[in-house]
Amino acid sequence: MNFDENKYNDLLASIFSRSPSVQKVGFASGAYKPGLDGMRRWDAVLGHPWQQYGCIHVAGTNGKGSVSSMIASALAFPDDTITALQHTAERTGLRGRWEHLSWDPEIICDIGHNPAALSINFKRLSDLDRPLIIVYAVMRDKDLAGIVPLMPDNAHYIFSAPDIARAMPAQQVYDTVKSLRPNLDCEVIARIPDAIDRAIELCSTVADRSGLKACPPPDMGRDTSSKIKIGLYTSPHLVDFRERMKVVTEKGWYMPDKEWVWDFLLEHEKDIEDLSFFEITTGMAFKWFAEQKVDKAVIEVGLGGRLDSTNIITPELSIITSIGLDHCAMLGDTRAKIAAEKAGIFKPGVPAIVGGLSPDGLGASQDTETAPVFKDIAADNELTFTDLAAINIDEEALATTMDLRGPYQAINLHTSLVALKALREPCGAKTGIGFFRPDEKNNSSGAASHLDTLIYLGGSAFAVAEAIPYIEQKVK
Repeated sequence: MNFDENKYNDLLASIFSRSPSVQKVGFASGAYKPGLDGMRRWDAVLGHPWQQYGCIHVAGTNGKGSVSSMIASALAFPDDTITALQHTAERTGLRGRWEHLSWDPEIICDIGHNPAALSINFKRLSDLDRPLIIVYAVMRDKDLAGIVPLMPDNAHYIFSAPDIARAMPAQQVYDTVKSLRPNLDCEVIARIPDAIDRAIELCSTVADRSGLKACPPPDMGRDTSSKIKIGLYTSPHLVDFRERMKVVTEKGWYMPDKEWVWDFLLEHEKDIEDLSFFEITTGMAFKWFAEQKVDKAVIEVGLGGRLDSTNIITPELSIITSIGLDHCAMLGDTRAKIAAEKAGIFKPGVPAIVGGLSPDGLGASQDTETAPVFKDIAADNELTFTDLAAINIDEEALATTMDLRGPYQAINLHTSLVALKALREPCGAKTGIGFFRPDEKNNSSGAASHLDTLIYLGGSAFAVAEAIPYIEQKVK
């Protein structure tokens, strides 16, 4: 059947209504299918495509998308690691990480959604000496009661909700917040576009809303002939589900063509009938990477690790970026239980590294709750404990010049540099599991220090997903 844009959209709607994404409908809906049996059968149908290239497997509560993108950018441009890391967002198309959507007024969005991530973002916002408006949305399965105490006092809140069933209604968010923090200055605007308009209206520095000045999104440099090609598989997507699978080259990145997706889904329409959305897209990405002849692929775990669909691979390196309390109903209600699920990506003889900080600021090797878990599972996989050092780069200086400028990116940068060192030096560091403590001085905020009102949009990737096209449309 010849490609047709309308039929393509109808095909996607049909398949993904039958196999909806957790991103839209949540975990209690049947969209989440833990276990590897279905994925292994699907992988066999596709001919085990991931075996045609080396893989780097990345899990973690927070930071795994940023770390995956940093590593992919650096691997695609090995002659200049610093430049590759400085331009990670541009070179990989990563969005929604402390991303500027507009400069006048200044609008920053971030997909951080759990207490561990929001505590970092909210602290940075609290420290800013400027008027602050926070447009906030949250999913029903998130720990709102644990997030409310973290909310900055010095802000006006607009509670809203993206247009998906999984979202907590804005009025419910308002009622919960006011019951716990009655003195917070807040209001309810049900729809994300209306909430954005309201935030812009409240900015006293903006006399004419038609004068909104947006930051252009990263350009996509399609270059299928590059010498080095790195596959990059991440989630969630923000605008187009094809964002989950990209090839990163020295000149930019590209997604699969719609025509390729069309042919793939038609060819395998019967094969995917009983698969989840994530299983379908994981197999699709692995197959497309093989056809693109990538040299390596950086594969981000969707949820947890042990039972995640991506865990059929045997990688060259396994990475855990951080451990925090999130998705507790599926992964466990303690950090130790969650660490055990994440460490399920460890494979016999495959080197692994663990990064991030504990809630009290300790490095991974000093984290009394999770370090014993990682050491035990490492031993089961014939890995021994070693300490790993990062590439010898001035991390503090680099962090201040990167286009990923969230206050949490210094930790992710260090994790990425340790991983790159392990990948590039086959001796010593690659013999076991490494723990490390990031340099606490690295704290690039990415926010300008002036007195104009800052609008921060966060709490949910889905709110960000609605905001991005709306703001970009307003400035056309």
